[in-house]
Amino acid sequence: MKVHGTSVSIDGDGVLFRGPPGSGKSDLALRMINFGAQLVSDDQVCLTRRNDNIFMSSPPTIRNSLEVRGIGIVNTIAQKEAPLILVLNMLPNNVTSRMPVWQLCTFFDIKVPAVEFAPFEISAHLKVKLAINLARKNGIEMERYE
Repeated sequence: MKVHGTSVSIDGDGVLFRGPPGSGKSDLALRMINFGAQLVSDDQVCLTRRNDNIFMSSPPTIRNSLEVRGIGIVNTIAQKEAPLILVLNMLPNNVTSRMPVWQLCTFFDIKVPAVEFAPFEISAHLKVKLAINLARKNGIEMERYE
């Protein structure tokens, strides 16, 4: 299954950034890469189910490529795949609630924690890591999510 989005791997865990064009997916991925994350895929992400896990990868035609608005397509080394543990839904207006409601999205009958996210905040790259930690901690308690 292909989805529109950008994905990165942080310490082996995959995060999918979703949102309309211009919402900050690639921009946030670029900042995450600068702070140690690895690109998995930009613009399109292939999702595959293996046992009870979902893995993200890049279509071969765009592997190792990242679109940087105002610069163009740049080459970067992408990780072949990463397990999906979190979905961040980009808010183009960069306004999110102080206490957002975590939800679940479903791919291949597997539920994944998801939350709305403001990608252009200066601290966004730090908040991604905090969100990953929450997803890891609360992943087994998904009944708490809406």
